Amino acid sequence: MDAKNEAIATLRHVAMYLNRSIPIPLLIFGTIGNILNVFILTRQSLRTNSCAFYFLSSTLANILCLWTGLLTRLLSGYNLDPTAWSTVVCQIRFYITYMSLSLSACFLVYASVDRWASSSTNPNVRSFSRIHNARYMVIYTTLFACVFYGQTFYCYVAVPNQFPVNCYCPNQVCRTYNDVLFLILFSMIPPMFMLSFGYMTIKNVQKIRQQVRPLSASLQASRQRHRLLKKKDHQMIMMLLVQVFFFVILVTPSGISKAYSTLTFNQLKDSLELTKENFFFQISVLILYINCCSAFYLYTLTGKIFRQEVKRLLVNVQRSNLATTSEVRIIPPDRISAAYHSQTNRITMKYNRKT
Repeated sequence: MDAKNEAIATLRHVAMYLNRSIPIPLLIFGTIGNILNVFILTRQSLRTNSCAFYFLSSTLANILCLWTGLLTRLLSGYNLDPTAWSTVVCQIRFYITYMSLSLSACFLVYASVDRWASSSTNPNVRSFSRIHNARYMVIYTTLFACVFYGQTFYCYVAVPNQFPVNCYCPNQVCRTYNDVLFLILFSMIPPMFMLSFGYMTIKNVQKIRQQVRPLSASLQASRQRHRLLKKKDHQMIMMLLVQVFFFVILVTPSGISKAYSTLTFNQLKDSLELTKENFFFQISVLILYINCCSAFYLYTLTGKIFRQEVKRLLVNVQRSNLATTSEVRIIPPDRISAAYHSQTNRITMKYNRKT
């Protein structure tokens, strides 16, 4: 075996090993974190917060992404991927994965706009940051995404024993369209909007802090200004900014991989170059899925209000367990013995009467 074939075999073996090992902890911690996110973000103190509703919607999209995209990637490491031989499963997998990834990113963009609006001094802009607006935005965006990504049922097919992937777009137009779509709607536009509105939110916060001091002489004016940025809203802003920062870092490698494969699609590549390209793509996708698992842990580290809700949830669970345990009647051993002897005596008396 020459050096080229050895390098190809090594890269394929490493990619297979990564697809076997990395998705397991991501699925475990991602599922636990996202489920806890759902419980926390639906609690009464956060239920009516528009930013928390966007976080909740993004969490639900992440759950779909994990159990359609990452699970099949784990199975592919053991040659058990059903998308390799079933075109229907292949199409459903890419439909749900692409749609959930785009929705998750889109809801974070909405959360960024929401925090910018909530920190604005303009009352008309602040009116956007309301729960009913958030619900409408999530519903309409989800319906649009369901229709928009319907083209995957036409483009994707399953081709067994096809390297590097068994489920892909054989049509060049479809492949270029999907790559450009993924690059623009997930890797480019959402990070740009998140960073832009994140920067404007920081500016609004600084502006409010500077304007509160001159108004401190008037109690009524000071209270009105303080309502513009409540403590809960400030913590939501911090949670969002940290998540946006990690989102940009984790999404960038997959964007670079998609851009490179799209721009060099018509170039002639040997087997080693294709293997290297596929290896980098596999790494970038695994990094991308970290974004679907990290929200709960980022919120816990950066948001005090989120940590408080986690503690309250754990306390309520503990109290529920204690209440359930206290309802179970524990019969003392002496009562058990007395009941046993009483039952024995009754049986003996019945037997004596018959005889």
